[in-house]
Amino acid sequence: GDTSGRNRFGSDDNAVAAPERRRYDLKYRDPLKLADDTLAKLKKDKFEEAEDLVRKSSAAINCTVGWNHLIDWQCKKGKINSAVKSYNEMKKRGQTPDAYTYTLIFRGLAQQAQHHPSAVAHALSIYHSMDAQNAPVTPNIIHTNSVLKVCAQAGDMDAMFGIAAKLRDKGIRAPNNLTFTILFNAIRDNTIKKLTTEMSAEELRPLREKSVMDARRMWDDIASRWRHGDLWIDEELVCSLGRILLMGGDRDRDDIFALLRQAMKIPQLVIDRKSVV
Repeated sequence: GDTSGRNRFGSDDNAVAAPERRRYDLKYRDPLKLADDTLAKLKKDKFEEAEDLVRKSSAAINCTVGWNHLIDWQCKKGKINSAVKSYNEMKKRGQTPDAYTYTLIFRGLAQQAQHHPSAVAHALSIYHSMDAQNAPVTPNIIHTNSVLKVCAQAGDMDAMFGIAAKLRDKGIRAPNNLTFTILFNAIRDNTIKKLTTEMSAEELRPLREKSVMDARRMWDDIASRWRHGDLWIDEELVCSLGRILLMGGDRDRDDIFALLRQAMKIPQLVIDRKSVV
């Protein structure tokens, strides 16, 4: 008889002898079932079990959603470095990140940026890797906005404006209303932090003026995009600029009414002191 261990169908009986192995192989041929079971374990805070499940399955099936669940869980727990390690391990195990993988990481980094000094470095490294020729995902404005938020939360204005300088005029990487809202809020927050330091009024005045001027220049770009139909202006964006103008002088505060008239069609009921908005 045949003693090779192969049956008449050509399969190796020894390879599937263990019932546990057979049940595992049959159960997780479906990526959706794997993802559901991974999420169920994470909801019970059984991270090690969920991680082991996804690792074992990565050699056989597409586990991208399972890895996403692991990354998301770690981000929500504030385990940023571990989440980035999982992202790197995911790729090493032959699993391809999708657009949502990057959204989860950047969102998690933004939420923890104030407490993790490495958040900006992680975000920039991953974001720039998306521009590589063989990158699985091309960054869209959702990814860009999330990275801008990481920089804003960390107070890294240079990194934030470095990314903003490379925004596109058209396409999936063109800025939207949220992009400029993030930038305006970051300018204001950064200025307010400096205003609470032991600086004299004379030292504070140019700081306020620069913040207002930067915002006004940005508004010129916004208004141009708006006129050309490339950008939608919402209440949140208008208010974020208005709060910056509040930090300026009398003319700047008067221009808040001009801004509301221009963007929201609200009648201006105060004297217009030569508005420059």
